[in-house]
Parts: sequence; C-alpha cells; structure tokens
Amino acid sequence: MATDKPELVSPLAGAAFWYDDSIEFKWRLADMVTIKAKLDLYIGLDPVKPWEALTASRSWDLRPQSYWSSFDTYPVKLGLERHRTYYWMIAQEKPGHGMTLLSEVRALHIHGQRFPGKLVLGFASAPPRTVKPGVAVNFAVGIRNESDGLIRLFFSTPQHFDVRVYQQRGILSDKFVWSPPKGHAMVPDTLDIQPKSQAVETFSWPQIDSRGDSVLLGFDYRIVVRCLADDFHEQAQETCGITYY
Repeated sequence: MATDKPELVSPLAGAAFWYDDSIEFKWRLADMVTIKAKLDLYIGLDPVKPWEALTASRSWDLRPQSYWSSFDTYPVKLGLERHRTYYWMIAQEKPGHGMTLLSEVRALHIHGQRFPGKLVLGFASAPPRTVKPGVAVNFAVGIRNESDGLIRLFFSTPQHFDVRVYQQRGILSDKFVWSPPKGHAMVPDTLDIQPKSQAVETFSWPQIDSRGDSVLLGFDYRIVVRCLADDFHEQAQETCGITYY
C-alpha cells in the first residue's frame, strides 16, 4: 500500500536537549489521510543508516491517526546517553521487503544534566579548626539532593571526589602538600542520591606531604574537595591549623 511520506517537524535538525529535557518527535502527513501501516521511529548513531546502530533493541510504533502525529518522551527512556549526537528518522519495515526510509535523517544532540538548586556539595563533617601535631585530620564530604526526585551522577571512575591539601603561606601562593592515594580502576561508576538525602564519603589526612614526611607546624592548611561527576564540578573547602606542641 502506498503511503504519503511524513514530513519531520520537530526536533529541528541539529537540535540539542539536556538529559532531563522532554523531547517531542513530531511529524505531519501530506494530506488528511490515515496511514494504516505501522511506522517506526529509529534513533541510532549512524547518520546514513540509523537502524544499523540502534540505541536500543527495539523501535517505537508510531502509527499515526491524523494529519499531525507526535511522540513525547525523555532521553533516558530512549536509552540515549549524555554528551552524544544521535540520528533519527521515520521508517517502515515490511517482511520480505527490508527497510523503507520514509523521511529525512535528522541529528539531535544530548547535553549533560543541570543541577542548579538541586545539588549542594559541602562538608558533612568539617575538619577541626586546629589540631595537634601527628593527629589525623578526619572529615566527611557530602552531596545533598535538595530536589524531590532521585538524581544519578555519572563518574569516569569509582573515585567521586578529588581531595587536595595546601599549606597557606601568607602573601605567597599556597603550596600543595597532599592528596589521597588513587587506586581506582578505570571503569565508569554511578552514584544515586535519593530526594532530600545526602551521599557522604569520609577522608583522613595523616598530616604528611606527598613524600610521606610530616608537614610543618604552625601553619594553616586548606582542604579543598571537588566533585568529579561528569556534570557536577562544584568544590568546597575548609581550613585546619596545626598547632605547636
């Protein structure tokens, strides 16, 4: 059965969406006929043949019922990943006839996530203001989810925070002295934070520098923590002074 080819309306070619945006795939027919054959929305990584690099193991049935047809969903529900460009089209697959492209192929890009007002990075347990020599400086870092929904953070490795200790030297530039040893495998990791909850990790600085020597007394030391999530790079800092005996 011959059908009128659908004209793609949205999203526009090259359109970009945030990972938590809703995307409406919309198209229209040449006239007010109802197409009875099933049409599929294909989204893939190949700009020439999107169906050969699908983002999921299925297509989406878009049987139109009128002049205008649309499909509204979110990137995560389509299996789309952040920071990637995809290609989509409307097609029809008939047994024994292969794939029939019914529309142009359009590109769309998925940005990362947005967290203004949703996530707060801080010290769940701050280091002491002053500490005696040789006493470990313990502290905890937390990411609080202030939103009403679960937030999933993505990391390139299981290391979630970059911790650095600097010696404050007055008018001179702060001197880096220590960072925890890094022994994380180079595999991606995720962290789920429930609504109105906090994910906390603890750290301990044994008052040594990067060579393992004891640090100098009588100085203040600035502890800087930065989140290493793909889309959340906030940092927090506190100061701890090491007193004389």
